[in-house]
Amino acid sequence: MKQQKVFTSGRLHQCSLPSLQRGGIAMLQLLSPGLVAYILGLTALLGLVMGSFLHCWAYRFARAQSAVRGRSSCPACGKVLGPLELIPVFSYFYQRSRCRGCGAGLSLRYPIAELLCGAYFVSVVWHFGVSPEALKYLIAGSLLFCIAWVDWDVHWIPDRLLAGIILNFVLFTAFQGGDPIKNLLTGLLGGLSVSLPLFILVLIMDRLLGRASMGGGDIKLLFAVGLYFSWQANLLLILAACVLGIVLSPMLRKKSPDSEDGEAFPFGPAIIAAYWFVLLWSEPLLNWYRSFL
Repeated sequence: MKQQKVFTSGRLHQCSLPSLQRGGIAMLQLLSPGLVAYILGLTALLGLVMGSFLHCWAYRFARAQSAVRGRSSCPACGKVLGPLELIPVFSYFYQRSRCRGCGAGLSLRYPIAELLCGAYFVSVVWHFGVSPEALKYLIAGSLLFCIAWVDWDVHWIPDRLLAGIILNFVLFTAFQGGDPIKNLLTGLLGGLSVSLPLFILVLIMDRLLGRASMGGGDIKLLFAVGLYFSWQANLLLILAACVLGIVLSPMLRKKSPDSEDGEAFPFGPAIIAAYWFVLLWSEPLLNWYRSFL
């Protein structure tokens, strides 16, 4: 049977052509349309709820508040939110984008955060099916989602959340089958493929410029995210992150009034958006590139 090298989930594998049809999409195609719609609908609902929780968690995390103690309340007047005011997306329009207690405007970021998380959950299940691999990326994505909002707000990437992403990779890799040591080393290579050269480059630039050229949290984030991809996919990730960083920079620079030159901005959201892109598109893009070799 003809063999072909392909990239799946950012990693290089050699497999027979029939096996190329496997995956989340192929698995869902075996189910009835009604069941697929039911699964994706539940996934979207879970993603919306998680988006609301994670956005709240990020808000409290950035302010050193407990994520589980205390009820959700209006940040302006402290009014405790009722059941209808806690429903993702719906509550924003139900309240007409204003607090029903004090009339303070509600940020459009609330429904955007919930919709983004819902879209991420659906895209992962659609891509990987209902599988342990999908669960691995749902957990990693949830932690990254929280990191993105914390970094956006206060320019800080918490080490505890990065440790959770690394631990998630180690646990799923150890029990996914095959040679766990080889799989862990492959992930380590992916994690270091971009973060280590970038760390060396930043040290050189810091010495030449006489100031910090890039936050250490961004480098640690690239390492943690890189564990989930091959070194080839990591090259695509840093390229996508730079492009997205340029696109987002006008919006993010406004949140850096205390920077030395006014040009610094949190790079974490761009890295995490690039992670989502690479997770879904590294396989076809890298296979397309290899078709020319």
